[in-house]
Amino acid sequence: MRQQLHTPSRLNFEFPEEARKHLKIQAIRLGVSVRELATQAILEKLEKLEIQEDAKAAEQALKRHKARGAKTISHDEMMKKVGWDEL
Repeated sequence: MRQQLHTPSRLNFEFPEEARKHLKIQAIRLGVSVRELATQAILEKLEKLEIQEDAKAAEQALKRHKARGAKTISHDEMMKKVGWDEL
């Protein structure tokens, strides 16, 4: 999802009337179209969901790593090991 999306595709769905009014008001305030604001909001939400999924996958990988008895070190320890602790 982090790559740039170029090919537009139509998306039609029911949307609550009060939310549509709020969306339109915010779009006017921001000086963008309702379509632009809705697209931006959806893409931002998808990005947040992807980041959450990545974090969950990283946490699971760390648990598997530790379960195999592998040693881990803190970020600060790693920085000292590579000599970057004084940056």
